[in-house]
Amino acid sequence: MLDSGTITFLFTDIQGSTQLWEQYPDSMRIALDQHHTLLHSVMRSHDGKVFKIVGDEFQVAFTNPAEAVKAAIEVQRQLKNADWPNAIGEICVRIGIHTGEAHLDGSGDYAATHTLNRVARISSAGHGGQILISLVSAELARPDLGPAIRLIDLGEHSLKGLSYPERIFQIEAPGLERAFPPVNTLSRPRHNLPKQRTAFIGRDKEIAQVIDLLSSSRLVTLTGIGGVGKTRLALKVAEALIEEYRDGVWLVELANILEPSLVTQSIASVFSLTEGTDSPLDEVLKRYLSQRQLLLVIDNLEHLLACASLVGELLAAAPQLSILVTSREHLHIYGEQEYPVHPLNLPGSIIQSNYEDLKNVESVALFIMRARAVDPAFSPDDKVLADLTRICLTLDGLPLAIELCAPMIKIFPPDVIADRIEKSLDVIPSGPRDLP
Repeated sequence: MLDSGTITFLFTDIQGSTQLWEQYPDSMRIALDQHHTLLHSVMRSHDGKVFKIVGDEFQVAFTNPAEAVKAAIEVQRQLKNADWPNAIGEICVRIGIHTGEAHLDGSGDYAATHTLNRVARISSAGHGGQILISLVSAELARPDLGPAIRLIDLGEHSLKGLSYPERIFQIEAPGLERAFPPVNTLSRPRHNLPKQRTAFIGRDKEIAQVIDLLSSSRLVTLTGIGGVGKTRLALKVAEALIEEYRDGVWLVELANILEPSLVTQSIASVFSLTEGTDSPLDEVLKRYLSQRQLLLVIDNLEHLLACASLVGELLAAAPQLSILVTSREHLHIYGEQEYPVHPLNLPGSIIQSNYEDLKNVESVALFIMRARAVDPAFSPDDKVLADLTRICLTLDGLPLAIELCAPMIKIFPPDVIADRIEKSLDVIPSGPRDLP
């Protein structure tokens, strides 16, 4: 018979089980039998009562919080060392622990309560191989755990559907993985995209086309010469897709990375991943991405093309991963969709009919916007239309060149700027240190 009153609940769940069932149904039947036998044995040895099994999820009740913690640790150790079917590789289980009031219903089962809801949310917030525990359970179990078991404070987190946040701890013990990405709670950000400090001009057609390509191809590479606007276009596409990917969109900036050997580390650091106790970083990264649906934006890969094969390996390991790359040349990877990025559109001729026509030309609109950043009073009239046209034509509509040239308006009138850059582009200043 189940106990009532103050109960410590332990919930488990196999990470990525749906995908495993779809890909390896026969191997999963064998693996699930092993999993169930192992969990039943461990829970029994720690006086835990398995009161419900839903698919691969175990729900277990303990009267002793410390025994729940010890059972969770033992489960993870045995799972890690088990001999799983070759097709499966490894079964990764997340575990959540919480203590609260629980009472039996008329059928002798636990009645639905906020306690059960809370432990379910804590469990689902974790990653495969991780044990999460609530503050109340941590405080109750701590005196009986011994020095080898550590409770790592992960802070306070909002959990879906629950009225108040929960302070969550990760259990660390010898033989267990220690490094995990941030927990999956409402407090977790869905992207790391930088907030743009200037308005984005034009490119509506390009944005729509790249989004469409990503719906049919998992690898899209934006190619083009330096300064053409590949990075800003990629960021704008990523912004538009944040809600389309369950696990968000994530930017990896490689402009300052010179060694190909550091690319894996750069990607892994975005997700706070580190090497496991017996797993190299690339395997940790692949395992993490394999369970997620997200968009990875890899910016400035052209000087590290030796690492292009890594992109292919990540896509092979993670069937729900999409990657958007910016590079001066494409990667030559199977399944890659190249999208050439061209300069902004230009005035059709030196003589435009009026300012209203000209300001709708993307290259001119960008120049005007950036000029007003240094001279808010800048308001070109029909007299300077030819000068603005000359400037944009000389700069070939390259966004970076226009952004660097426009601030010259603070010192020179448009006709002088046009004359100077027609003679030499070297007169254009280098611009802000952090200009992308």
